[in-house]
Amino acid sequence: MSAYKNIIGEKFNKLTVIAFDHKESYIDKHGKTRTREYFRCQCDCGKYHIVQKRSLISGCVKSCGCIRNLENIPKELLKSRLHGVYKAIKRRCYTVSNSAYPRYGGRGITMCKEWKESFMSFYKWAMANGYDETAPRNQCTIDRIDNDGNYCPENCRWVNNKVQSNNRSNNTFVTYHGRSQTITQWAEELGINRRYLSKRIHSGDDIETVLKYPKLLNSKTRILEYNGVKKTLSQWADEYDIERGTLYNRLFVHGMSIDRALTYKKEVKKYRYKDKDMTIDELSKYTVISKSILSQRLDLGWDVITALITPVKTAKTYTYKNKTKTVREWAEYFGISTSTVKYRLKKFSEKEAFEFFEKHRKNS
Repeated sequence: MSAYKNIIGEKFNKLTVIAFDHKESYIDKHGKTRTREYFRCQCDCGKYHIVQKRSLISGCVKSCGCIRNLENIPKELLKSRLHGVYKAIKRRCYTVSNSAYPRYGGRGITMCKEWKESFMSFYKWAMANGYDETAPRNQCTIDRIDNDGNYCPENCRWVNNKVQSNNRSNNTFVTYHGRSQTITQWAEELGINRRYLSKRIHSGDDIETVLKYPKLLNSKTRILEYNGVKKTLSQWADEYDIERGTLYNRLFVHGMSIDRALTYKKEVKKYRYKDKDMTIDELSKYTVISKSILSQRLDLGWDVITALITPVKTAKTYTYKNKTKTVREWAEYFGISTSTVKYRLKKFSEKEAFEFFEKHRKNS
């Protein structure tokens, strides 16, 4: 019992350790056997409580439960969503280990004294200012009007998640004709996809052009205007001899302006061979090597002749029970990953590796 005397008699918050109570064994996520130690404690209010040692030392448990209910909060409110919101605010403002602390408490944001000391004060304000316990998820969230201000009655309101998202400190605001709005708000007002609008703005396109001619990038109608002429995506692709899919990707995936999408020309690399400048397609006629491998070799700096005449290295094979297969084929045969096969063959002998593979197949 001497191993437990180190905390007996000590006081942690409102709990005084009286005696060791019991210990429990459990298996952790790594498969190791661990032990939890529990101590009998007396609270300042007079009640006795059994608490895990780790919870005492870390401060997770501070009393027998009387602290959280000094205001005589009804049990139904302690289990309510609003009480969860209240605790979450306090954690991100005052608990340094909380993942949200750097964006709240770390920036000096706190809770007003009235709310911090009394959940019921917070509850009364919430009920009088539009809080709805039955509202769907993300339709009734607490929002600070001034994003740099504290949690207090004058600076808080209940809004849906959409309004709150537009009030975040890391939003990008775009000013046009004296009005500043987030990209999401502009996209909603103009009736275009937010993602595409964001790509055009962040790619450096002129803000006035982007917002003045939003239909240039309307993914629903596919009607595009260029130099005062309106045509469908397919018609523009045919006129400029561009694959429709390529034009679509340039506009709606890469966020190019229509002018750049229609006039963009990819530079075709040419290589000197037999006193002529040739493309990859032209060079491939002089070798049995695929265009992709030839292109990779030339991109890596191989000279043209070496790239053309060097044979492709064949995959290494392994033989087991009179069957010869590559690593990929053995992986498919045994129903395991290619990386596992490679690892086992590298770290163990072929015999040990294949015995392991065989055992895995029988067990699966």
